Parts: sequence; C-alpha cells; structure tokens
Amino acid sequence: MKCLERILQYAPVLFYSRISPFSGTGLNGSLVDVRVKEKRRKDNMQNMLKKFREKLPICSCIAVIVSYLLIFHLSAIPVMMVLHQDFAVQLASMLIADVFVLAVFFAMGFGDVLAQKSRGILYSIGTGGYMIMVGAVAAVSNLAMYGLTEDYKFQALAPAGDILLFILAMLGIGFTEELVFRGIVTSILKDKFSVHTDKGIFLVIVLQGALFGACHMTNILSGIGLESALVQSIMASFLGMLLGAVYLRTNSLWFVMLLHAWNDFGALLAAGLYGDNTITGSIDGYTWRNLAGIPAYLVVVLILLRSSKRREIKDGRLYPAPFGIRIAKGIVLTLFCAGFLVLAAVSFFLTAHQDLLNI
Repeated sequence: MKCLERILQYAPVLFYSRISPFSGTGLNGSLVDVRVKEKRRKDNMQNMLKKFREKLPICSCIAVIVSYLLIFHLSAIPVMMVLHQDFAVQLASMLIADVFVLAVFFAMGFGDVLAQKSRGILYSIGTGGYMIMVGAVAAVSNLAMYGLTEDYKFQALAPAGDILLFILAMLGIGFTEELVFRGIVTSILKDKFSVHTDKGIFLVIVLQGALFGACHMTNILSGIGLESALVQSIMASFLGMLLGAVYLRTNSLWFVMLLHAWNDFGALLAAGLYGDNTITGSIDGYTWRNLAGIPAYLVVVLILLRSSKRREIKDGRLYPAPFGIRIAKGIVLTLFCAGFLVLAAVSFFLTAHQDLLNI
C-alpha cells in the first residue's frame, strides 16, 4: 500500500517532468536538446575546418580539389557503364561531385557567398565583357565552319536531347568548377591573404588561377595526350586568373558561373550541336599554337586589376568614373562591338565563298 501511495504521490511529477510539453526536460525538451547538440556538432566541425584552413590554406585548397577530382573521375566509371553519350556522362558525374562540393562549401561556412550583393548586372557585364566576346567569337567560328563550309554545310544537327544534354553539361561545369575554385578556394585564400592590400589581391588571383590550371592535368586520365593536357592547363591557369579578377570585381559568384559556362559553350559548340566530336576529342586537338591568346588574357587581367579598381576591391565599394570618362568608355565599347560584327560578317562571307580565296 505504501508503495502504491508513493506512486500516486509522485506520478504527476514524473508525468510532467518526462512527457509534458510544458516541461523543458519533456519530449519537446528532448527535441530541443537534440537540436542543440546537432548545432554544437556543426559549429565544432566548422571551427575545426576553419582552424585547418587558417593554418594550412594551400593544403586545404589542394585537399578540396583532390577530393573533388577523385569523386568526379571515379564516379564516371560506373556512369559510363550506363550512359554512353559523352555529355550525359559529364553531367551525371558532375552532379555526383556536386553533392560533395556543396557539403564542403556549406560546412566551411561559405554559404553566404552565394547570397552576397553583387555590383549590378550592367557593371558585371561590362567587367566580364572580354570573356563574353571571346565566347561569342568561338561560337561564331564554330557555326561558320560547320554551317558554311562544303564539308559540313549539309550535316544534320544532333538530336534535340543530345543538344539539351550539352547545354546542361556546360552549365554544370560552370556551376561546379566555379563553386570549387571561386567559391571555396578563393574564399580560403581571401581569408589568409587579405584582399585589402595590393599584395593580397595579386596573391589570391595568381594562386587560385594556378590551382585551377593544375587540376586540368588530370584530363590525362581521360586519354588526352600530355602536350594537349599541358597546353590546356596553362590556358586554364590564365583563364582562372581572369575569372578570379572578374569575381573580385563583381562580387557575384553566380555571374562568374554563367560566364564560365558561356565560355565553354562557345568553345565546344560544334561538338554539342553536331555531335561529331567529344569533349576529350576537342581538348586533345590543342597544340602549342593555342597559347597565342595568353598575352591577351594577361593584359585584360591587369586592366581589370588596375590601381583604381584595386581600390574598389579593398574598400568594398564603387568609385564611379567622371561622366566624360564613362561616355568615352561607352563609345569605345560600341566601336569594339561594331568591329566584331564586321569581322564576323567577313568571316561568314569568306567561309561561304572559299573559291574567292583560291583565285
């Protein structure tokens, strides 16, 4: 009886302390405890990763890049057993790698990079204008060769599904590679080498560009020749510097992703539209002559990072040029675009009438 009395006496206390929703130690309290523990675990992981990248920034960058490349290339093996279209394999492998890349991106606390305020769409287009024009020239050259020359004039387009896969693959490459190199690698380097100094800005640009170029040497694993892989890596290094400069100037990772995708789209347009070549085949055709365009990339990088623009990067704000200077820039840009259109028209005409060149 005494035992029963004690149970009845303490039952309300036990009830409210264990399962009452009004108790901090009840079921809701347990859920709160779980959430708190989960938050602490995430915070501890972020702190651990932060300490690692602060002490060993280059090693952190290399670890992320190597892990990404391993996942991408290893996942391609089973994917190729199921899919046989080159761009489909590329896209599927990229999506698998994205799971890891996004996990690292957010685990390192860089999620706010995707949400940071850009300098504006017109400013971004002007800053990335050179790459936009390069992509356009490459696209026009591909269309001219395949659409007008006698050898390819009547060649049918690839199936619509294959063209869609090509477009998605180019967008996927732009998203993933920029998330790795401008989203993670550049953020790590910015934390170590402050972009509030000229030295820090150039260190970040050169290092992330060099790492971007070096990772392309792994294309040897896809059957690309050593010379072609080396040429591509050198080209990619300067392309990475240019993309890095555009990113620091525009403060928009999304814009740089689209810019990267557009550049790849123009370079591989023939393979995507006509399906008579692969990504590997296109890259394997690179020779030392392809390095002729590197000085132009370097000049554009130096122009983008001139003294007045480095000041904007360091201060985190824009300093608009005088009205007259902006008008002059607009005129120069208009003349440049007009010149490009004239050259494109001449290229189309001469390609379509090759007999005139043989006179």
